[in-house]
Amino acid sequence: MIVYLLDIFKENNIHYSWSTIFVGRKLGFLFSGEVSKYAVEYLMSNPDCTDSSVAELAYGVAENKVDELLEKALKSIRWESVEKDGPTWNLEKRKWRYCILKKLEKSFTNLRSFFDSFEMIYADFGYPEDMADFLYDIPEDKNENQTQEYYIVITKDELRNFLNDEIIKIKNKVKNWPKSAIYYPISEDEV
Repeated sequence: MIVYLLDIFKENNIHYSWSTIFVGRKLGFLFSGEVSKYAVEYLMSNPDCTDSSVAELAYGVAENKVDELLEKALKSIRWESVEKDGPTWNLEKRKWRYCILKKLEKSFTNLRSFFDSFEMIYADFGYPEDMADFLYDIPEDKNENQTQEYYIVITKDELRNFLNDEIIKIKNKVKNWPKSAIYYPISEDEV
């Protein structure tokens, strides 16, 4: 499993919050340092927050203690509960998948490495059907007259179509989708 920086959300203008952090930790995508980084962002945008758990997360904690402290912080600031496979969980998981696939799209240079990486991401997300559908949209019958570049273009187009559908699904589930930047730490007033 690969771990990521929260910057993938900023790079893609995707809103992230404590719910995103929670789901990312449960899926194994975030190190404790990224949780600390978000806690600092949260405290900066919520200067009236006096919760000791959030402050402790901001100062940094050991990898094996961060999840317990994160859950404690979410309860104490009365953040919405995120139930596995519930609506919030599924939305946050979809946002993670979108950003991870966008990162893959940006680094796509050859088919073998793309499909190796895609396969790992596919496994990390529990082999979702819609990702399998994406794979079936790629032509399997290779014409020996076509170059690898031709198949790269086709694969990139299919990935772009998949990602366009994903962002529409995300936008349809997010309340009050901001018109410009859609990434920002949520303040306590918005909870």
